[in-house]
Parts: sequence; C-alpha cells; structure tokens
Amino acid sequence: MAQLTTNKRTKLLHLKQIKSNRLKDFKRKRNRDDQIVYLMVLRDKNSDSSSLF
Repeated sequence: MAQLTTNKRTKLLHLKQIKSNRLKDFKRKRNRDDQIVYLMVLRDKNSDSSSLF
C-alpha cells in the first residue's frame, strides 16, 4: 500500500513539473510575441502611418 501512495505522489509531482514547464514555454512564447508586437508598433510610430496612435 505504501508503494502505491509513493507512486501516486511521484506521478503528481511529475504532472506538476510538466505543467510548470508548459507554463514557462507559454510565457516565453508570449514574451517573444509581445516583443514582436512592440517592435512593429515602434516601426509604425517611426513611419508616417501612425494613425493608430
């Protein structure tokens, strides 16, 4: 019975790790997308087509 509980615990820890890794990847990707958008906005502001702002 003790083996089962430790198995469940390690499985849960593993799932938590996977979840946190996915979250990190997602945040990294979102940060990259934000940077791209920011650069596009900067480019638009520098050009004459700044009608959005």
